Amino acid sequence: MLIIHFSIIIAHYAPDETYRKILKETIKSIRNQVFDGKVEIIVTDDGSDWARDLINADQEITFYSKNDIQNCSKLQDLAIDLFIAKRRDNTYCKAKLWNLATSCSKYSHLIFLDDDHYLKNIKSLRIYSSLFGKYRFIIGRIQESSGLYRLYSHFTVQGTNIGIEKKLLAEVGGFGEYTSQWGRGEDSDIFLKIYQYAQQKSQLPIAGYAGNIITRDMASGRWKKCKGSEEIFIQGFQTLYGTPPHDVSLNKSRDKKLWVHHTSKYPGLSELYFKILNGLYFIRFQILSLHF
Repeated sequence: MLIIHFSIIIAHYAPDETYRKILKETIKSIRNQVFDGKVEIIVTDDGSDWARDLINADQEITFYSKNDIQNCSKLQDLAIDLFIAKRRDNTYCKAKLWNLATSCSKYSHLIFLDDDHYLKNIKSLRIYSSLFGKYRFIIGRIQESSGLYRLYSHFTVQGTNIGIEKKLLAEVGGFGEYTSQWGRGEDSDIFLKIYQYAQQKSQLPIAGYAGNIITRDMASGRWKKCKGSEEIFIQGFQTLYGTPPHDVSLNKSRDKKLWVHHTSKYPGLSELYFKILNGLYFIRFQILSLHF
């Protein structure tokens, strides 16, 4: 089997030290992978308080190479290869930073994570590698902070635990930097662009759903205070694509069954397993609620 090397790009923003500790756990989950390929880790920092003095005074964005990181006391404890730091201006710059990281990345296959989504399975990169021979875009499963698992049938998009060929990302125009005006929505944008590309090129299935690559959401909501709003996002998306982002009847990219192949040999059993786990979580929550 061909071994694929990965550039893993992690979005990071830490309003306090807690989120820096969470980032380290996510990096650790990558470095502990049972995987024979090479792995490059790039962290894109969207204005963390702890990294404020790492940005050059005359620059909006500062790059730290692996050698720079090893010689910087504030970065030495991060086992990463590149650190891209942006000055905080209350603007949502995830797409811009991810495009910059992509342009700097070594390898032709990319995995995107948020800093609070660690890989639960130590063979996650092996699974990603095996699937890239068949698919160009891979979507993993998320376990939400509540403990519930997102199902294949859910009409959700995600901007974390996704893998994509660098060539495909370029062909669809990269991550939409206009989403900084919306304050969110880079995930809805990239899903629709890849879906439309697959339809136009008649390349189905272009995407695969890997339910056994699981990340656990450890925190959320930090970027919600950025400039923009849900209303601005919906209006911007509607203007750009002629469809509201959340309307599954019009925005077909949200219905994974139409264009994303479930990679499990037995998809029904796989999803039933996670439905049962969700049921057990719900029962446990009810019992705890009664207890307290």
